[in-house]
Amino acid sequence: GRRYLVLVPGVANSGLSDDDTARVLNYVVDAWGEGAPHAAYTTAEVNAIRKARVDDIVALRRKIVGDLARRGVRVSY
Repeated sequence: GRRYLVLVPGVANSGLSDDDTARVLNYVVDAWGEGAPHAAYTTAEVNAIRKARVDDIVALRRKIVGDLARRGVRVSY
């Protein structure tokens, strides 16, 4: 899921620096993450994720949703 959040078009095409992207994602997860503990995004993590290619973001999302469902995590649309 962490990788997906960096790569969704609204984030990936935002024009934000890696540092600003990490800050925004940390805010989003803190504000809407339902209190689940999480590791903070770092500038280096965002940079590494952005450098990796994802050929099909929709397929990646489907895989993540399936993995979460198997673990009993409900995904809101």
